[in-house]
Amino acid sequence: MKSLLLGCLEILDAFNNAFDNIESRGIEMDKQTKIWFGYFKNIRKLAERNLRDAGVSPIEAPDGRAVPGTHTIIDTKPMAGYEDDIIVEELEKGYLWNGGVLRKSKVITVKN
Repeated sequence: MKSLLLGCLEILDAFNNAFDNIESRGIEMDKQTKIWFGYFKNIRKLAERNLRDAGVSPIEAPDGRAVPGTHTIIDTKPMAGYEDDIIVEELEKGYLWNGGVLRKSKVITVKN
């Protein structure tokens, strides 16, 4: 089951990366392209709902800090005015499954 859920997360990541790429470029879409874009967003929502129903939830960092055991620090950046371990960027979203870590978040944090 864990392997299946991780595979579903890879598909969700691919949708999110595609949408982020399209939206960040501000690409103009004709009417038909907007319709297709909407269909694919609905497919993403369906995948998110199915994962949630299976007990999968995103890892949160309420205080903005990386937490050992749930976050993997991929890189660090010095940033004046910020405390160490504050998350600057999330490269890959992490998820919990029924309270345990399914996949750790991959993040970039502050290190002064």
